[in-house]
Order: sequence, then structure tokens, then C-alpha cells
Amino acid sequence: LTSLTWSMATLQVNPTPSTRRETEEIVSRTMKVIITSCNASMPQRKDRGAHKPAYWWTSEIADLRKTCHLLRRRATRAAKHSLDQGIYSNEYKQAKRAMNKAIKASKAALWKEICNDLNNDLWGKAYQIVTKRLGKAAPEAP
Repeated sequence: LTSLTWSMATLQVNPTPSTRRETEEIVSRTMKVIITSCNASMPQRKDRGAHKPAYWWTSEIADLRKTCHLLRRRATRAAKHSLDQGIYSNEYKQAKRAMNKAIKASKAALWKEICNDLNNDLWGKAYQIVTKRLGKAAPEAP
């Protein structure tokens, strides 16, 4: 009780409010004190942003992925209730094949582009992709 009285004295309010307005004012001041003390004592978490997508990722693949996940959920729900399970399952399989085909096509096209760029810029995109895969190993000096 003494710590509560001290806290109320710190907030400069009456510990026993008589009206709704006084109660809301106490709550408002208390929240301000809590927020201020939290901001002062705890560092704000920095937004690190989303990770970089794979070099072959496109908006078309993202759309196919959304569709594929939607159809997979439908097929799963239909399997639980035995309602048109085969239809949803086939739709999901077709969407998954289309997504995988788009991924393979994107990888193949970008691989050709990377190989062509390798002749022009040795330390460009190809080098960055390889070092990312190998754990960012630095090249040895001759």
C-alpha cells in the first residue's frame, strides 16, 4: 500500500478517484509513465526487414505459390470431410507442377544470364551467388 501511495504521489493524482474522468486521467498518466520508462530502459527492436528472396524468385512464382498453398489447404480440408477430395487434390497437384515448372524455367533462364555475365564481370552476380552458397569464403591471393 505504501508503494502504491508513493506511485500515486509521483503521478500527482488522488489515490481514490471520485469520478470516471479522474479514473481515466489516472490510467492515462500511468500508461504514459509505463511507456516512458519502457522506452528508456529497453532498446527498441530494429526492423531488420525481410530476407532477400532467391535470385530466381519472381512475382509470377509468388502468385503461383499463393495459389498452390490455397489449393493445398482446400485439398487438406476436403480430405478431412471427404467432400470432392479428388477434385481438390488434382487441382493442387496441377498448381504445384505449374509452380515447379516456373521455378525451373526461371532458374534456367537466370543461369544462362549469369554465365553470360561471367564473361563480362568476374566479380559480379555469379561470384556473389557462389560465395553465398559456399559460406562467403574469400578468394586466396596468388
